[in-house]
Amino acid sequence: RVRNQMLSVSNEQLRLQAQRDPLTGLSNRHHLQAVMAERAGAGLEGTLYLLDIDHFKRINDQCGHAGGDSVLVEIARRLRQALRDDDLIVRWGGEEFLVLVRPLPQAEAGALAQRLLCALADAPVLHDGREVPVSASIGFGQFPMRAAAAQPDLALHWERAIALVDVAMYMAKARGRNGACGIQRVDAAGAAEVEQVIEQAEK
Repeated sequence: RVRNQMLSVSNEQLRLQAQRDPLTGLSNRHHLQAVMAERAGAGLEGTLYLLDIDHFKRINDQCGHAGGDSVLVEIARRLRQALRDDDLIVRWGGEEFLVLVRPLPQAEAGALAQRLLCALADAPVLHDGREVPVSASIGFGQFPMRAAAAQPDLALHWERAIALVDVAMYMAKARGRNGACGIQRVDAAGAAEVEQVIEQAEK
């Protein structure tokens, strides 16, 4: 019985480790997938943010990968500090981070995006005595998403929701970086039309 209990504890520890990013300690994609599976329903609910560190390749080129890692660790710390304990923060991959918070009114969603921008860019990251300026571009949206006029709100699968805010994030980059772009409404009547909107935007 004791051996079985120890094995169960060990398996749980391995499961938790598999859902954590080893560098930043944040949740990873596997954890997000597990959370979304538990919340399986009509669609994603909440306010979703996708953040990409600006010019991260330049940081790696100038400071080496150790400098890039220092920036990622500090970005993770600043995100934790700026958000609530029950907000979900994920290292989405490379220099991208995903944040899922409770459903927010439009004005509050925009205000949180600005607060995150300020938290990340307020001070440079110190690495080996060198100051490394950092900023990020953010795309965000509230889900379920408002649809075309006279249509019900769109209940989107979480992967489609991420694809939409990804489009918004690249719009923020196109506008000069260190900014946020939110999607307030999608002129679509269903998931198929949302796919068309995403495809057109990605072109």
